[in-house]
Amino acid sequence: MIYNDAQLYAVARILAGARGVNGAVTIDELTNRAGITERRITETLLEERWADFPFVLVSGAAGIYQPAEAEDLNRFVHSQRSRALKCFLKAKRTVRKAVAHGWKREGRTFARPPMQMDLFENNAERRTMNAE
Repeated sequence: MIYNDAQLYAVARILAGARGVNGAVTIDELTNRAGITERRITETLLEERWADFPFVLVSGAAGIYQPAEAEDLNRFVHSQRSRALKCFLKAKRTVRKAVAHGWKREGRTFARPPMQMDLFENNAERRTMNAE
């Protein structure tokens, strides 16, 4: 944990007053107002403790805030689900590509890298075929 309880309390106190999109607080503003020295600390605190705040929080282009309208909450949930799906699909494509390139799997994890491959081997073969 790179943040302390005082920083967590300061962030919670600031966000308690951030109601509606017009009251949103940006990460930089939150960092400064909470007296935290690094933006990364604020980001980590929010990432790890999002569900621990005693009120509902959403985030968007305007910053972080408590939703004032149902649409605020709906937009945030939709955005998070969309991001999760994109992350899942990206991981799935990476696994497929790794297997296709010779990476060996043991269950759900990769066991060892493939033997060293010449990245230009196929291009050299293509050039030879085209020259004939």
